[in-house]
Amino acid sequence: MRFKIQVVIENEHQQEQIQNIVCLEKGSHQGHCAGLSLIESKYILKELQQRIILHQAEDYTNSNMACPCCQKQRRIKGYNTMQYKTLFGTVVIPSLRLYECACSEEPAKIFSVLKSWLPEHISPELQYIETKWASYISYERTAALMQDVLPVHATQNAVTVRNHLHKVAKRQERELEGKPLCLSGCANDWAKLPKPDKPLTVGIDGGYVRSWRDKQTNFEVIVGKSFSKIKPSKRFGFVQVLDSKPQRRLLHLLNEQGMQANQQITFR
Repeated sequence: MRFKIQVVIENEHQQEQIQNIVCLEKGSHQGHCAGLSLIESKYILKELQQRIILHQAEDYTNSNMACPCCQKQRRIKGYNTMQYKTLFGTVVIPSLRLYECACSEEPAKIFSVLKSWLPEHISPELQYIETKWASYISYERTAALMQDVLPVHATQNAVTVRNHLHKVAKRQERELEGKPLCLSGCANDWAKLPKPDKPLTVGIDGGYVRSWRDKQTNFEVIVGKSFSKIKPSKRFGFVQVLDSKPQRRLLHLLNEQGMQANQQITFR
């Protein structure tokens, strides 16, 4: 049997464009693979990702050729390419460079059209999977696992995973800036709040981790988990000698879990 997989692209004018993705020969004889093989599934995902992103990029570029102020078409400076890393492969996207219009107040006279659409060259999904898996297993095993099951780029390695994880962690740390350190208001205000959900339980533990650089030294890591009977659990962790405001981290986690100021919390 022959199976053809196609993608149908329909624009805002209901005009369709059909592109072939892959043609598979599948038999029902003994020893034949039932369904898709891992290699076939990775190839299909990679091809679909590339076709979708390239058409999105083309549509965004075409819709941003005109100056938003005077609606005149901006002059083309040149063409370049950018690499966009995703869970389903790295896509090389043509990147158009334009001259800013004379009526623009932007300091830069030349800009890349896709820079505002893709400010980072890494997809959020790729960063999410890397960060989540690397929090459970080593960077090297994370990279190897992703290479096994996903059509990620061949350059995906332990160093890449570590760098991406550190980048996400630093962004999360910046998001905590300005967050409150403690509950605001007073007991009288809290008593007027709606009836809270069921009590929260926060379990806290700690341990010592040996330094990777200096094997003779170690540092203390505090970890915890907030349990709720009606909402998903949340986890947190910090290094005590580095985090000067750990209460802010804990309060932010509890607020994300929907905690009210008048809600009962048990620490264990």
